[in-house]
Amino acid sequence: MARTTRVLSLSLSPKLALAFERLARRKHQDKSGLFREMIAAYEQMQWLERFRRLQAYGARKVRKLNLFTEKEIDRLVLQGR
Repeated sequence: MARTTRVLSLSLSPKLALAFERLARRKHQDKSGLFREMIAAYEQMQWLERFRRLQAYGARKVRKLNLFTEKEIDRLVLQGR
């Protein structure tokens, strides 16, 4: 049966490595589980940042086009389809 995980090696400063190990112990997780959780949290933060940038872009466009109601925005979106 093929392995479903892959071993990854990281180099951390002694201070950061200690903080990581302490955090894993405090959360009652192994280091692999903590790392997976951290990656998932980072990806979620990146998604949220992209969403906020898109939202800001849309808000700028709405202001530029002087659209004020949701109905006006819906009409414009539907025209573009």
